[in-house]
Amino acid sequence: MKTVLVAVAVAVAGCAAAPGVVPAPDGTLIAMRRGAYLTDATGPLRVQALKDADAYCAARKKRANVIRSREIPAISHWPEAEVSFTCE
Repeated sequence: MKTVLVAVAVAVAGCAAAPGVVPAPDGTLIAMRRGAYLTDATGPLRVQALKDADAYCAARKKRANVIRSREIPAISHWPEAEVSFTCE
């Protein structure tokens, strides 16, 4: 049982912080970060999402143009930060 709990904890922690950039229906891109713990602050998550957006565009030899960002505190779910952007 202890092994199962450790495996689940590692899986959740690994998934929670995984970066990713996905296309949005409106033609922009979205970089989102989710906290690994309910107590994580959203500010550092937003900063990391901004870095993800910069890295995504830099890999395409462009610059990130942030359209909007939002922070979602942990209220019955994991804390999140989301950045909508385009590459120019």
